Amino acid sequence: MRTSLPVLLGLGAFLALLGPVSNLSGQEKPATPTAWKDLLGEWSIVQSRKGGQEVEKSKADQTVVVLGADFLKVVEPSFTETAKVLKVEPAGSFSRIDFALPKSDGKVLEGIFSLQGEKLVFLWSKVPEKGKRPTSLESRGDSLVYLELTRKKAVFKGPLAPDQ
Repeated sequence: MRTSLPVLLGLGAFLALLGPVSNLSGQEKPATPTAWKDLLGEWSIVQSRKGGQEVEKSKADQTVVVLGADFLKVVEPSFTETAKVLKVEPAGSFSRIDFALPKSDGKVLEGIFSLQGEKLVFLWSKVPEKGKRPTSLESRGDSLVYLELTRKKAVFKGPLAPDQ
């Protein structure tokens, strides 16, 4: 029996759509890479590690991470650092990100990230050397920075209802 190319292509597209939707095993699937534009906005830190050391919770609570079209900014009460995002690309169950800090003399920091439900997880190497990118979100080491974020909720600042 001969099957026409349009029928095969249509079937392939249908199966591709079913793949991410079906979860027959009941196990949580790894998140698929997300477009950077879908992540733009302000994020709060849930958990943070620098060089294997947990960042103090009170400091993390006062820090905001802002993702822009071509930047990643960390805003603390007494410090702000903005990195230029150079490249974002899907890579399996996470996305790769390359960025540069203003004082890095053009050296690139290599990282990965993944949106997992409401949680955005970043992991990158503090060492600006090619080939230092973490290989999984579970990677550990003295030269790695780990950020677990949740999107900040928008605060409505409009007029109150007449009965309030």
